Amino acid sequence: MKRILTVALVCILVMALCSCQGSEAGITPVETQDENVVSRPTLPPPVNDSPSNTARVATRLERDLNPLYPKHYATASLLRLVYEPLFDVGYDGVLTAVLAESINWSLDGLTCTITIRKDKSFHDGRQVRAGDVRACLAKYLAIQSEIFTEHDLTASASATQHKDQTILYDIKDLFYPENFSGITLYRRHCLDNIDSMSVDEQGALVIELLIPDPDFAGLLVFPVIPEDDVDTRSMNGPVGSGAWMIESSQMDGGFVVSRVIPEGRVRRLEAVAFETILEASRAYDRGELDILLMDSTEASLFADRSRIRKQRFDMPGFVSLFFSGRNEQAIENRNALLYVLQTGSSSDKLAAPLERAYYPLIAGDWRIPGSGISAPIVSELSDRFLSDAQANDYDEVGEPEPGSADRKAFTLLVPEGFIPARLVGNLRTRLLELNRQLIVVQIGREDWFAQLRNARYDAALLTDSSDLFLDPLDYLDGLDTMGIYHWWEVIDDKDIGILRDARHLIGAMDESVDVEALRQVYADSLSRVFSIVPVIGLATTATMVWYGDEVEGTMTGMWRSPYENVEELSIWRR
Repeated sequence: MKRILTVALVCILVMALCSCQGSEAGITPVETQDENVVSRPTLPPPVNDSPSNTARVATRLERDLNPLYPKHYATASLLRLVYEPLFDVGYDGVLTAVLAESINWSLDGLTCTITIRKDKSFHDGRQVRAGDVRACLAKYLAIQSEIFTEHDLTASASATQHKDQTILYDIKDLFYPENFSGITLYRRHCLDNIDSMSVDEQGALVIELLIPDPDFAGLLVFPVIPEDDVDTRSMNGPVGSGAWMIESSQMDGGFVVSRVIPEGRVRRLEAVAFETILEASRAYDRGELDILLMDSTEASLFADRSRIRKQRFDMPGFVSLFFSGRNEQAIENRNALLYVLQTGSSSDKLAAPLERAYYPLIAGDWRIPGSGISAPIVSELSDRFLSDAQANDYDEVGEPEPGSADRKAFTLLVPEGFIPARLVGNLRTRLLELNRQLIVVQIGREDWFAQLRNARYDAALLTDSSDLFLDPLDYLDGLDTMGIYHWWEVIDDKDIGILRDARHLIGAMDESVDVEALRQVYADSLSRVFSIVPVIGLATTATMVWYGDEVEGTMTGMWRSPYENVEELSIWRR
């Protein structure tokens, strides 16, 4: 009996010891959750059998919903679901026909005939006609002429009188690179090549040009609405021909778009209009938005926000430094700064949060070889800059003393309102290594192009943007159009031909082209060209979307059409 009791006591003690060691063995006791703590997982499980069919998205306050007039990126992206263009840009950058069925050219390259698809109609049942396209193109030309006037191409910096002009956007002092872009100015200038427009007896659109332009179709990416509505400017948007249609609009600037054919999980998008991105972000934090889309400037402001499900869209925006002066002097200044940039420990983070880029190309461009294009390298400083750098006063950790006397000034022109201030700060630090004191001069939109031509500066920070794929030749043509660098005077004819052929393939891909051979030739040509052009590539830009914590799934679009397949998202309401 005693033996049985002894064994029983031993078993009880062993069990008690095991239960006491639970927490030490990794078993955590269950705690009672505080009733005041609200748990909000990023992707909550569904609370009923079917999700909501409505997503709440953010737009900006607009004067009207006519898509031909400039809109904020968030609004314009939503309207692209409603209004279709004549041509559009595909994921690979190649131009694709949307409302156009075919495009044919005369032998002299001066007459362009575009046939409109007969299976395309507006939401009110009217067929899309060439007359609608002609009216939209005429209106688009008139609007662009108001945005970029002859003043931008010819005015001098000493002029005191400026023509009244409408810049692309002017909302609460935000910075819009389109207002300062050489590429945008160049593409606007290309529209002046149109001599006349008409509709022929077969119902096709006929466009006469002043000089041949094999890339002209790339300019025809404007939205098409009925001819009677091109001058309408109200929140009752005109009818479109896309897969979505405007269902209703409100006095506060909001509106609702819905699927023409009620398919997909999300069939309605409620657009809530905000005056600023700050107001929109606060609404997002309160859980009042499911999708918050930001343009490149807003994305750079809010890129560091954590604990948010984000999606980034690389876009055709390019930030660079252009060096003024005679070509030899400009190249020497460029090489000196490039030398200290490449030897710096944080060269890849120079333009953070922007993506570092040496050439005006989007990552993923099919013309780039898989190995990429090597960054430009400068092996040594010139004697002039070497002696200046050696005259620096250095602190105990080897950094130049900011307060060193007799430091030469380095004048940098910066577009007024430029957001990524870290970039300017990093440039200031690197210039100290060359014994140069950075002097930043901010220039407003009205004087920007004139001041660039003034040439009384060392370098200018250029912010380019395109509505097509980013192309190096467009960038160079932008420098020429702004009147600050005539690249074709210094570049070899062979390289000019290679760049032109590569740009043309964006608009009209030829399946007979040996892509692998083209990539290597193109990469070599770009390296040669940008070794003699007085510029330094700094970064490419991106747009961004935030998803609310009631959203499951991801949109599959690109910068130009971020809302693509938004109907496949799932919205789980609590």
